[in-house]
Amino acid sequence: MAFGQVKSGISAAVAASAYMTIQPPSGEEWVVFSIYREANATIEFYNGTTAVAFKVETGAGETKGPFHLTATNYLRVQNNDAAAKDLGYSGVQIR
Repeated sequence: MAFGQVKSGISAAVAASAYMTIQPPSGEEWVVFSIYREANATIEFYNGTTAVAFKVETGAGETKGPFHLTATNYLRVQNNDAAAKDLGYSGVQIR
């Protein structure tokens, strides 16, 4: 993939308390500009072992970045609703 290519995705029906992971493949770096949610969510900076929950959102909406991600340090978004909800993101590849 090339520099400047759009990186986006939607995770449909993420179960209650489950996560959507936003992680570039090895060798790529991304900047994510927006995270979309249908309901309450927690956004975490994550390295596979340690999670830093830095934003707890209430209700449907958009959380704006920029969030700089690598294969080692990336984001997880937890659905905090009692029912399955859709989550998504959009950004670009920078390396």
